[in-house]
Amino acid sequence: MPMPYFLSQPHWNRRKCNELAEKAHELGMEVLLEIHSSEELAYINKGIDMIGVNNRNLGTFFTDVENSFRLAEQLLKIRYWYQKVASPILK
Repeated sequence: MPMPYFLSQPHWNRRKCNELAEKAHELGMEVLLEIHSSEELAYINKGIDMIGVNNRNLGTFFTDVENSFRLAEQLLKIRYWYQKVASPILK
């Protein structure tokens, strides 16, 4: 099983995130992208293998477990993500 490579994107633009995902795959790693908000859904690309949702607001440190449910609903609307990850799991 490939070793996961963890990406937490707040410090990078989308291009850099894509480059890091490609490099991780070249090294035989799978990519886990951590997201915190719906704005960060834009960082998901075909090179992302897994999504982690952080329910803690990094500005206030308030934890809202409903955040996972809100983001999961939006993730299912991203077609290629659904086909790659959610669809095989839900079958």
